[in-house]
Amino acid sequence: MFDAWTLMSRHHDRIRAHLQRAAPDTYVRVLLKPTAAYTEALADRLTGAGTRAEAPSPNRPGGTPATVPQEVAGATAEAVHGALAEPVFGPAETAQLDVGDVPYFFRRAHGGPLLRTADPAHCPSPAAHLTVPADPDPAWPPSAAVLDERGRDLAGLGVALRDAVEYAFATAGPGTLEGDGVRVRVADRHTGEAEFTWAEAGRRITYTWDRETVRIRVEPFTRPEPVPDVRRRLLRMDRVDAVLRARWVASGFTDEATEKRLVALTTAGMGWLADVVARYGWPGHALVGPAAAAAACRLVQHAEGPIAFQQECLRLIRRAAREGDLPRRQVAYVTDALRVGQGRPQVYGTKFRLREGELEPCPTEQPDRVDELRRNLGMEPLARYAGRLRSRYRTRTR
Repeated sequence: MFDAWTLMSRHHDRIRAHLQRAAPDTYVRVLLKPTAAYTEALADRLTGAGTRAEAPSPNRPGGTPATVPQEVAGATAEAVHGALAEPVFGPAETAQLDVGDVPYFFRRAHGGPLLRTADPAHCPSPAAHLTVPADPDPAWPPSAAVLDERGRDLAGLGVALRDAVEYAFATAGPGTLEGDGVRVRVADRHTGEAEFTWAEAGRRITYTWDRETVRIRVEPFTRPEPVPDVRRRLLRMDRVDAVLRARWVASGFTDEATEKRLVALTTAGMGWLADVVARYGWPGHALVGPAAAAAACRLVQHAEGPIAFQQECLRLIRRAAREGDLPRRQVAYVTDALRVGQGRPQVYGTKFRLREGELEPCPTEQPDRVDELRRNLGMEPLARYAGRLRSRYRTRTR
């Protein structure tokens, strides 16, 4: 949604020119109220909870609230939402709601009367558009804001996000969702926060909202320049670690000499990594490339401390994943490694132990939710992952 919105903002002039060319033969769909208001009214009808009030609004057809005012000062914008607690539906809206439909209407792109599609049961030409009775402004044209697409600025996106969360809350519920460069936290139907990394513009955008207000915070965001020396050293350490770890696994984890070499390697690596983080920040894709970024995460997983620095690394890894500078699955790998190292149940089921010659997942905190938690980070189900891991282990130890 953020990508689409900013793309439309950047190509505003081309979109406006296209709409002007297409307008004479084009209709636009009109919703007089947010979809969520109609969904609640339909739910009332289906459950027998009654219907909402029906009366036209004096300022807009069907009782549509006025345009949401916006105030922008520097890097901060606030959009005040004047939504009605109880939407008031006009007769044309009520007629569609009564037959179980969300009320959709139409206008010509250049303006004109509000239209509805014909009822095939009462009209020989179902494709016809019928004028909606009692349209208080039959010559209503698109406003300058609509023609200029001015609603598609960053403040307008915040209002759209708030409305989308309100609509989806019954299905999604409260919680936090994270994707590449995106984090959404929802407290309840009307309260939440969304954060986007807009790398192309060098900005981080954060929206917070409640029932009455949407706020936007814009902060600078820059990707670091690549550091080839850090990348090369991470890859070298990772190759040595892989050779030693494969030897240790092949011994059934009994080769003490190899184990000591692994501990020495990771201890030295963590000391060096602390210097890298202090100087450059976390070595993600931008700084060292995908392969070396994964190697840095593996180093934190394999190390036996220091725990305070490992926790700091996990915090930085989470932020890098939110900003799209690391795959989200790296959060799972490092989280589980640190928890298992502290004797605590893992969260995502990424860590295994050898039991009677067979690999099995280490104890998991919420076994009934592990696949859901993995899916939230773009990971495959645990059973499929476990099957691949066991097959690989058998191949190595034959």
